[in-house]
This record gives sequence, C-alpha cells and structure tokens, in this order.
Amino acid sequence: MPHNHQIVNSIAPLTNVAMLHAATKRAQTYCRENGGMFVVFHGHAGYGKTTACNYVRGKERGYRVECCDHWGRKAVLQAILYEMSIPAAHNINDMFNQVVDQLRNSGRTLFLDEADHLAKNSCIEMVRGIMDKSRIVVVLSGEEMLPRKLERWERIHSRILEPVAALPSSLEDLGHLARLYCPGIEIANDWLTELHIQTGGNTRRVVVNLNRARNEAEVIGDINLKGWGNRGWYTGKSPSPRRAV
Repeated sequence: MPHNHQIVNSIAPLTNVAMLHAATKRAQTYCRENGGMFVVFHGHAGYGKTTACNYVRGKERGYRVECCDHWGRKAVLQAILYEMSIPAAHNINDMFNQVVDQLRNSGRTLFLDEADHLAKNSCIEMVRGIMDKSRIVVVLSGEEMLPRKLERWERIHSRILEPVAALPSSLEDLGHLARLYCPGIEIANDWLTELHIQTGGNTRRVVVNLNRARNEAEVIGDINLKGWGNRGWYTGKSPSPRRAV
C-alpha cells in the first residue's frame, strides 16, 4: 500500500544515528567517572557515518572536524580550534593546551570524521593526549578497517571503550529517508523494497535514487514499480566498456 511521504526535518530514527547517539551517551557517562575514552564508529563508504556524526554532534553540542589526508599535527589542532571559534596560538604546544582547556572546561565530545587519515601517523597519539588531559569522549569515525588500523597503536587501541559498526539502511530507514527526500509524494512499498535490493541498503545510493524519484514524480506521478518501468537504478556499478567503432 502506498504512503504519502510528508516532510520530516529529523534524521534521528535512522539506525546508525540512533546507535552512535546511544554509544556516545554511554561513553559520556563512563568518562565523567573514569577519564577520556574513544568510541570508534566504522563502516563501509556510503553508510551514512558523516550524517550520523553531524546529527549527534548537534544533539550533544560537540565539536566535529573532518580530517584530511595531508594533515600533520599543526593542521589538526588548527582545524579543531577553528571549529571551536578560538583563534589559534602560534605554536603547536600552545594550540594543544588551548584545545585541552576548551574540552576540559566544556566537557563536550570531539568528533573526528575520516579518522583513517590520523591513524597513519603520530597525529593519533596527539589526539590521545588531548583526550587523556581533557577527560572527554573522542569519537573516531572512519572506514570499515579503522579498528584494525588502530591496533598498530597500543595506547590508542587499549582506550577504545566501544566500537560501533555502521550498518546498511534497513527497509524502515528507507521509509524515513523517503519521507525526508520525497515530501508529498506517494511511494509504494514495492518500489522501496526493490530499491533496498538494488542498493544493498547503501544510504548514499538510496538517497541518489530518492532524489531521482522526486524528479521523475513530476512526470509519472506516484512512484511504484509498474510506473517506474525500465528507468533502472543507481547502484554504484561502473558501466560496461563500450566497443570501439
């Protein structure tokens, strides 16, 4: 039976958002008594990890930085201070102390997205130092192998309070995403079920298809498998090579 998907301004019901938020709350409770610890949020590309981090950061009034491959310690500290709206000092030691003071005084959680980039060099040890001195939660978000990469750093790995594995979107998640991205459009359950099969629940690919459905609805009206016909699906697969002329 089709559903009329009205606009929804919250992504909270999504599975990965709920899991990360719950893990962050548990870690905050633990750290208030026992000192700083890591939560490691890991999963394949397209599972909505960045969206989840942004949502939980907002709910918990935390700080979020998206790390880059070329960053060294100074660049990491500058990015964190920029997120905090604090002018950066002139040397690494003073910047480190600025970050520690703000986190310790505010008690806010630090979210480091694309943390795989930090796990390749000594930046991750500096992050551990920030966490230890400020006694707050640091959420490291990255790809599926991030927990394995952190095993290289014993003092990091031993401070992981909880690994949280991001999951593909469920059918229930797809229903909520449809309400968010296709407001006012009737989308049949058979179309959503096929979308789930075609994308494997990859949230990024689901959203691409939902945006396409919103545009196609201007032509075909309600979205269902019969009306969708042979329009196909965005699955992320590369097109087959063309034969030379």
